[in-house]
Amino acid sequence: MHFMKDIGTVLAVAGFTALFCARFKFPLVLGYLIAGVLISPHSPVTGVVRDMQSVNALSDMGVTFLLFVIGLEFQIYKIREQGARTLVVSLVELAFMFCVGMTLGSLLGWKPLASAFLAGMLMISSTLIIVGTLSSKKLTTGRPAKFAMNLAIYEDLAAVLLIFVLGTLVAGKGVSPKSLAKIAFDLSLFLATTLIAGLVIVPRVLNRLFKGHQHEALSIVTLGLCFGFALFSASLGYSPALGAFIMGLIAAESLSREWLLNRLEPMREFFTALFFVSMGALFDYQKFIEHWQTVLIVLLVFVPARVAAVALGSFVSGRTWRLGLQTGFCMAVLGEFSFILASLGERSGVLGSEIHAIMVSVCLGSAIALPFNVGRAGAWASKIEAWLPGPVKSFFALYESRITAPKDTGTSSRWWKLLHRPLMVLVLEFVVLSAIAATSGPFVAWLKNAPIMEELLPGSSEWVGWLLVIAAALPFLVASWKNMQVIGMIAAELGLSSTPSLKRRMENALAQSLTAALALAALLWLGLITRPFLPPWPVLAILATLGAGVAVFFWQGLNRLHHRVESVVRVSLANAALSQKGRLEARQVLEEQYPVQASIKEIVLLPDSDVVGRALKDIMLRENTGATILAIKRSGFELVNPPADTCLFPEDHLLLVGDAEQIRIATEFFSITRVKQQEEKNEIWVARLRENSAVLGSSLRQSGLRSKTGVTVVGLIRGGVHHASPAPDTSLNDGDGLLIFGPKSALTKAVEVLGAERVSGG
Repeated sequence: MHFMKDIGTVLAVAGFTALFCARFKFPLVLGYLIAGVLISPHSPVTGVVRDMQSVNALSDMGVTFLLFVIGLEFQIYKIREQGARTLVVSLVELAFMFCVGMTLGSLLGWKPLASAFLAGMLMISSTLIIVGTLSSKKLTTGRPAKFAMNLAIYEDLAAVLLIFVLGTLVAGKGVSPKSLAKIAFDLSLFLATTLIAGLVIVPRVLNRLFKGHQHEALSIVTLGLCFGFALFSASLGYSPALGAFIMGLIAAESLSREWLLNRLEPMREFFTALFFVSMGALFDYQKFIEHWQTVLIVLLVFVPARVAAVALGSFVSGRTWRLGLQTGFCMAVLGEFSFILASLGERSGVLGSEIHAIMVSVCLGSAIALPFNVGRAGAWASKIEAWLPGPVKSFFALYESRITAPKDTGTSSRWWKLLHRPLMVLVLEFVVLSAIAATSGPFVAWLKNAPIMEELLPGSSEWVGWLLVIAAALPFLVASWKNMQVIGMIAAELGLSSTPSLKRRMENALAQSLTAALALAALLWLGLITRPFLPPWPVLAILATLGAGVAVFFWQGLNRLHHRVESVVRVSLANAALSQKGRLEARQVLEEQYPVQASIKEIVLLPDSDVVGRALKDIMLRENTGATILAIKRSGFELVNPPADTCLFPEDHLLLVGDAEQIRIATEFFSITRVKQQEEKNEIWVARLRENSAVLGSSLRQSGLRSKTGVTVVGLIRGGVHHASPAPDTSLNDGDGLLIFGPKSALTKAVEVLGAERVSGG
């Protein structure tokens, strides 16, 4: 009953303060913090909750869940989508704030590690408060708001890394260049191995549950993965929050991502409220009275420093410093990650108990000022611009024009264009190999000492361990060798002039030399890592010979496994959304055909949608909703202003146009799921026409494929180029690949009618 009373009190007071903040358009997080201050055991007004142990326990669980949801929202390709300039802004901003925090901590008389915690707390803005404030002000579509959200992506990553790094440092590892290098190396190995293994396994499991309409099981499995991987991460000495964030990144690559975000939203709101209330409850007004000067100093330093940091990063990257100023005003607020770091510092003894009073006060002050800062950001930027001397403004304008000027795409661009992909893949594979090498010794030792292994294979457990290590490393060794060959051939071709008559022979020799050099460097590095726990030379020679024999014998199978893993990682890093070119073309169509004000929204067509397999003219979208589909992205190609006979199928990206109400109705329209029936499922096949096909030379209409079999031709592959929804009068040629959609029995019949061969399934 005490537990229920505390939780009930927390939520009741949080609800009351949330109403107050909603009435005056303050972020709800601000209300949660005020609720925590009111019910705190230290509060002289109420102090309703006297024992915060149960609330804090749920708060710790809430941190894990919140970081999982942040990872689920964060898709990996968004890092690439932001571009190099946004990364530069983020790096400059974070470095500037770190220096400010370290300097401020030193001036306050704090120790270096405590100053590092203060710097970490000042580096990260509160995404929750920023989004809430911008939404209440209806400014989410402005350039500063979008820029702030882009920077928040990198800040979230930096926050997760800070939690891990500072947690490792306070665990007794010490602060030195060697310890920091070891932390970075261990973290890289952990991230690479868990991400690659997780991307290969987890999305497939979630997709199977999602496509099978097993939604309850999907929810429980997802939560099990979240907290299970957090426990696994903690057992390895890492932060549970880091494990939850990584599992969120992995789960985001499944088809169920949007469904999970909607399903988990109530839990996220509950844990968000509980977390911020518990942070506010740690506020001690007596500590605040004792350290009010520190609170005032930190607040007065933080807000201008945040604005200056973003403006400086924006200027360095070539963006307008005025945009940086406005964005900085939107980001001048502390929040969730600052509280997590404060709790970590207090529990480890690095920071005193007054840190919560300081951080809650700074967060409250910056959150109260944020709506005013956001509303006046443009006016203040204009005043600062008018205050600047003329030569300074001229220098800013000249620098920005030089940075944004078109660059000469010469030889260096050609080298990068050809070499960047194999180099990036090789680095990733090499990180995984390093992880396998670094953990091979402890793994073999653990296996050797395992009681069950001594019972099953007495005296042979060490051999089994090394064989398992070789089996795990072989696919990546084969893949690394192939990428080294590719890099050697490209470098040799680019590096040699085309004038010598022996160019081809010299290219081969140089390519082989470069490949051998890369392989030798890799072997030396791996040998250096494994040297402390390698078996004796005779055993090592036998294992190496055995591994080489397996590699030669199963070369094709290892290649296929490598390509499968690489394709999974490549898809995760690729943006599945409509390209900028497609959006510009869609915008042109929007301006030409819809001169009135309208909005656009991109949605993903889920596999169980009722419209899957139906043509646009059959679903009558405009008649039912008033909205229109402007563009479709499918399997790597885009179709702007698609014709009425275009067929829809799973994972299509649809760009909708209409007013707000029409877009809402259309989104619900596409969310209607078909009734699950015991009938044959629809599939997508690729049928390639052969030279003896009876339909060669005839058109799609003349082939009578739909009337004879009931399948729909949704695409044509000719000469390696994809054509969406080919016209009925398209002639059929030898080697054409037809994308046909329908039940398996109908697809089999269609292949027979066409006299084609099935190349692949959907």
